[in-house]
Amino acid sequence: SSIFVSSVGYVGIGTTSPASLLSVQGNGLFSGNVSLANLTATGTMNVLGLTTLVNASTTQISVSNTAYFPGSGIWNSSGNVGIGTTAPGAKLAVYNSGAASASGQEVARFAGLTTATVGSGPRVGFYNDDFGTEIGRVYSTTESANNIGLSLYTYNTGLSEKVRINAAGNVGIGTTSPLGALHIYK
Repeated sequence: SSIFVSSVGYVGIGTTSPASLLSVQGNGLFSGNVSLANLTATGTMNVLGLTTLVNASTTQISVSNTAYFPGSGIWNSSGNVGIGTTAPGAKLAVYNSGAASASGQEVARFAGLTTATVGSGPRVGFYNDDFGTEIGRVYSTTESANNIGLSLYTYNTGLSEKVRINAAGNVGIGTTSPLGALHIYK
């Protein structure tokens, strides 16, 4: 028979020597949901379709060596994440191995909603991990409807805008309203 029950009550499917309460030797198909308290894969584990990994306090994947996500990237045991590389040398390494063109090579894209609200726009922030304080920012700043500038913020006892490239291409250092190609205000 293909189902075996040992003398200690272990059930084997496809095996006559079950090593635990349920031992399955061979392939299996579950068309419904499967709930597991713990999962240890001793071989290759293939997961197809949408996968949600949930922990009681955080969503996390533990990696003891390297996790590879085809088409997406790699996460290694040093905590480095690589996109477009299998050997990330920093916490985030992004590579585009495609051929460069005259218009440049886009490696990363940061998107956010830009509205007609003056001062709004997407940004990238840099934080001091010790204190959780934002210490730098690159900001796509809406100056008026359909006019978007770029601002650079730095920290000196507080975060403030130090450089502005307005929608016309004028650069302001120390001013948010550059009046010419280069406007320096001290």
